[in-house]
Amino acid sequence: MKEAQARIRLDSLTGVRWWAAFAVFVFHYHNVGNIPGIGLGTIGYTGVAFFFVLSGFVLTWSASPKVTKPQFWMRRVARIWPAHFVALLLALPVFYPWDGPTATNWWEKDFALLPILAAVFLVQGFSTNPLVLFAGNPAAWTLSSEAAFYFTHPFANSFALKLKKAQYLIFVVAILALGILSVKYAGLTPTILNRFWEFFLGMFAAHLLKRGFRTGLPAWVGYLVTMCLVISYWLLHVRGFNPALEATLEPMRPFYLPIIYMLVIIILASSDLEGRRSLMRWKPMVIAGEISYAFYLVHATVLYLFLGWYGRSDSVLVFIFLLICAFLVAAALHYLVERPCEKRIRAWADKRFGPKTS
Repeated sequence: MKEAQARIRLDSLTGVRWWAAFAVFVFHYHNVGNIPGIGLGTIGYTGVAFFFVLSGFVLTWSASPKVTKPQFWMRRVARIWPAHFVALLLALPVFYPWDGPTATNWWEKDFALLPILAAVFLVQGFSTNPLVLFAGNPAAWTLSSEAAFYFTHPFANSFALKLKKAQYLIFVVAILALGILSVKYAGLTPTILNRFWEFFLGMFAAHLLKRGFRTGLPAWVGYLVTMCLVISYWLLHVRGFNPALEATLEPMRPFYLPIIYMLVIIILASSDLEGRRSLMRWKPMVIAGEISYAFYLVHATVLYLFLGWYGRSDSVLVFIFLLICAFLVAAALHYLVERPCEKRIRAWADKRFGPKTS
């Protein structure tokens, strides 16, 4: 029954990935220009937390005991590394110009081989030095955390599967405690360690649904929760509607936002499992969601390439132009590199590391 459940397509979760990637794009766009409504996009930096929670959910939901650990790991390499490597090559001339950094272009850096190699192999997240953490393609720092998540997932998932209901409650409390500690000491420990609890939140959500939990809520409730979150953030953080309340909420925002994102993911997944209608399951949304990983990888390169060539612009038309450019580059990366490479590497990995049949 659980195997059959895991084969159900949760297209709403694919579609919503596009909006998380778009939110990150809008957040970074303030370095290019100020357009009407850009303040709403300042919450976009938390799109990364949404991806981490979603990653934990998707990997756990689709996990199968028939897949060996080496097979699982190689599948994850096939999924993220080829597109990452090509995106890094595209980013190098933008962030490491051949004639050295320009004083006015603050994003440019002197070429440094070791940090870039750390980025190539996705271990830059173990460093707290920004020159290492954001080396190569600066967007790829999140992939370093994802790589660590992927390595631990088979072990963590095996552990979670053995827990009884009462023990699972203790496990959830432990995740939340880890979250509080991660937020409190975020500046003292490597990023990889700080974000594990978000991944575990996603794992918890998937196990909850695998054990039969359903919200009974339509997908639009999840959209409403998200919109209320964005608007309240804008009112408090951007517009300064209630400074005292904002001062209270702001330090713990990295803690409670991932929890809200987890609830939204549960609502959307439950809606799909119950066969309810969902805007995120609209085919164009699903396609955009499939391209969202490549879009995330290239969006900063496109933005800073434009910024270096033309400087800042507050034109809405420029925003639309750069959004389209980033999407087209991402689509090319997705269809020419990401998908074919994943297919070939995964086929090889399944044959090489899959369970042996007599």
